[in-house]
Amino acid sequence: NKGYITKDGDLVIKQAYTDYLGFDQTETQVIARRAFAGCKLLDNLDLSKIYAIGEAGFYGCSSLGYADLSSLRNTGSLAFSRCSSLSTVKLVKDTKLSEAMFAVSGLTSVELYNQNCDIPRYCFAQCDKLTKVTLHGNLETIAEGAFSECSSLSQVNFVGKVNVIGRQAFYRDVNLTSVTLPDNEVQIGSYAFCQCEKLQELVLRKNTVIAQVYKTIDADDAHLKDNAVNPAASGYAFQETALSRFTVESGSKYSTDAEGKLLLTDNGKTVVLAAIAARYGDYTLPSGITSVSDGAFSGTAKITDASGTDV
Repeated sequence: NKGYITKDGDLVIKQAYTDYLGFDQTETQVIARRAFAGCKLLDNLDLSKIYAIGEAGFYGCSSLGYADLSSLRNTGSLAFSRCSSLSTVKLVKDTKLSEAMFAVSGLTSVELYNQNCDIPRYCFAQCDKLTKVTLHGNLETIAEGAFSECSSLSQVNFVGKVNVIGRQAFYRDVNLTSVTLPDNEVQIGSYAFCQCEKLQELVLRKNTVIAQVYKTIDADDAHLKDNAVNPAASGYAFQETALSRFTVESGSKYSTDAEGKLLLTDNGKTVVLAAIAARYGDYTLPSGITSVSDGAFSGTAKITDASGTDV
């Protein structure tokens, strides 16, 4: 045992390994806070047996290209932040993620297998080379800004369940064109996809249920669970996007209008959400619609007047 972790998450090392020349990769299990921060020439290090990495342990290691994190169970924030050459990491279901862990790194794709946990705040934020994210496990929350400002991200695959897509989780991911929501009940936070300027389509799978959204959602704040405002996501989740249509899989509890710009309940009587960038003008709701959910048209700029014969 080379060290221990305090209640505040700091790593205390009994035997120092800060000198790279004396670093025994076969024995060391714990790497201290900022131990290798700023080592710009460090390009090869076996981390497969590392159990814990302190805050900013490898921050700014701009030549590090690969990290096997299969044994990592305790991680400080910013552990691999600004590792601009870090294109690939090995993550398993028990790998411990942390706040801003890979922020501003060189990752090109991410596959997560974590179970019953969160993707922490800003964990993968501003990864400009990240093109694909696949979430295999069953996640509680994609926390605030977790994948925000990933300018090349064009594909997000929800293979497993996700209970909460938090505030600004995918904010300003300008190359996302379509998002297929998880096949379960999911809460979508305010501005979750805000400024995803190419996002045109939202796909709902057979078992997708859009649950409550919070006015000022921060998924880490428990008190907000008492402040839910609608039984559906408001348009503010998709503000400043090109969202113009909904696609609903067969067997879903939802339906759409003929043009796909209104998401409706399966009986077609309630507007759950309106596509924020669709053209409405002077708009008359389709016949048969009797109610409009709270926030359904919020943020919709291309509507000048609205009426309905049955509302």
